[in-house]
Amino acid sequence: MLLAISALALGLMSLIQPDPGNIAGSMARQSFGQDDPFGNAISTAKLQMPQLGNVDVANQNCPTLKTAIQAQRSKELRESDATDEESTPSTPSSHNLICNHDGSSFQLQLQESDGKIIAEVEKSIPTWVALIPPVLAVVWAFLLQNALLALFSGVLLGGFILAGFDPVVAFELTFVDYIGGTLKSRDNQLILVFTSTLVAMVQICIATGGINAFVDWITRGNATRRRTQATTVALGGLIFFDDYANTTVVGSSMRPMADKSETSREKLAYLVDATSAPIAGIALVSTWIAYEIGMFDNFGSNNLQQYFGDDVTNGFSVFLHAMPFRFYCILTLFFVVSLVWSRRDFGPMLQAERKAKNSARENPELANPEASPPKAPGQRKARAIDGIGPIIVTLAAIVGWFTYVALTHEVDPEHAHLPPLVQAMNAASGRMLHILTYCGLFGSLLALLWATIRVRYPVRRAIAAYVHGVRFLAPTLAILVLAITMKTVTEELGTGPFLGALVQGAPTVLLPVIVFALAGFVAFATGSSWATMGVLVPVAIETAASLGASHSLMLATAASVLDGAIFGDHCSPISDTTVLSSASTGCNHLAHVRTQLPYALIVGITAMVFGYGLSTAITGDPWLGYVTGSVALFAIIMRFGKHP
Repeated sequence: MLLAISALALGLMSLIQPDPGNIAGSMARQSFGQDDPFGNAISTAKLQMPQLGNVDVANQNCPTLKTAIQAQRSKELRESDATDEESTPSTPSSHNLICNHDGSSFQLQLQESDGKIIAEVEKSIPTWVALIPPVLAVVWAFLLQNALLALFSGVLLGGFILAGFDPVVAFELTFVDYIGGTLKSRDNQLILVFTSTLVAMVQICIATGGINAFVDWITRGNATRRRTQATTVALGGLIFFDDYANTTVVGSSMRPMADKSETSREKLAYLVDATSAPIAGIALVSTWIAYEIGMFDNFGSNNLQQYFGDDVTNGFSVFLHAMPFRFYCILTLFFVVSLVWSRRDFGPMLQAERKAKNSARENPELANPEASPPKAPGQRKARAIDGIGPIIVTLAAIVGWFTYVALTHEVDPEHAHLPPLVQAMNAASGRMLHILTYCGLFGSLLALLWATIRVRYPVRRAIAAYVHGVRFLAPTLAILVLAITMKTVTEELGTGPFLGALVQGAPTVLLPVIVFALAGFVAFATGSSWATMGVLVPVAIETAASLGASHSLMLATAASVLDGAIFGDHCSPISDTTVLSSASTGCNHLAHVRTQLPYALIVGITAMVFGYGLSTAITGDPWLGYVTGSVALFAIIMRFGKHP
């Protein structure tokens, strides 16, 4: 069975064959980054894009390269404030940019007028083989019901492919370069630390009985499913500034209340996941906005006005004007609220809800498995404030520090043209991992002191509860490490540029639909919404412009990339936010993916058909998509949904 389905998946993947020139252009565009030897060589030589000649020739050989050149030119002109330089460049043809490909590899060269090579890069053009590790990892995860084994096998398979199937080199790549590199990365270390500390902090509050006292207080002794789920959604809306903080804090805090109200861990994990990225992705103040704006801002003011309209002069303007076309994020929130209000579910989620309800009734002692243990000698009775107090103080510290960084940041010349709010978000977002980590450590210490001093909980028991929280997370953190490693493997294989090249040649009127579906698949295969946005935004925008798309269609295309990336991220078992949702709620990871997938697919298809299809293609008015999409989703819930 495993071999047959794997062979079928391989056969389907082999049918995907985008144009090699489009792939080469996408990969060449990445070579302008400072972390790439080619981009570093240009920087070292102190050359600017306006000085380069033969750009049009290079773009003919490697389509989609033009966007990178325009972005680099705009960036350099902004940094130097030389607004006249692009129109009257010094020594306009003193250097030539040359891009060639032979179908299997591409060469990018920067030459002087006499042919002397200043910088060059040569890379292999990825084929459908780049899809094998991530796709098979997903297939194996569902077939084997073991996400950890499936992810490790996928990473190891990617190592073998990149090593040319040399076993010695493959094992070195897998364990030293990829898994070892993931663990050595400072950002990844911060993610692991703040996830562990925040969840372990809540575990102390559970052990003292504080969380259960808070649950009794907020539910007045009657923890209904609707009240529990509505509270989860409301907390998800309040912690709008970061999806990681949202997922970790809300999921771990609401576990006891969900157990008491007979709400399944699968439903809790879905509500947490569905109110994290969709809210952070469209919030005006969040860690996402800096990244989303930065991608559009790279096109430069002149190009943005040409593509999106005269009143769109920077990335923030694109973000605001594209907001009405964020169908998936907004319809997801509508769908979640409708589920909670109607108290209905369907499909695997309904089965999970009924199982949780029946288990609680057959075994009343399991209704709240995280109930606090018997009081220790001398321990005070915990109150609601003892459960929620450390969490509120920790959240206040996160918000306060984030605000302080945003208000006191130094102006970056590269972002000086952006509105002050966007500059502040750029500065604060760059420090968010550090803020979460140190506030998580602070919250852990606060919870420990609160438990021992106010509640008079024994220090040894408090430390044991903290350690139990970390150990509880260990298997899921291992999955998270491998999911992050899989992203590295897909980057090395060129999975993103390979799939991104499929956008070329799409019909103009259907471009938002195709881009949304493609972005969803890329995010599903790579497990990263941000990486998907980085790959597809330049390709999709340039393709839409070359097809003569209207301003409204350009905005819809831009929104379809952002929304499609979040959609695919929701569906993917190798996404970090999906893993964190499972971890914080104590839900089996594959059970979370299996129950969330139908809901995400229904909303995604609705957004694609009624939003990016019917509304955008026929009328150009996004509100038609919301009306028809909302009616369709509500009708599905009322027709197929049932009370557990």
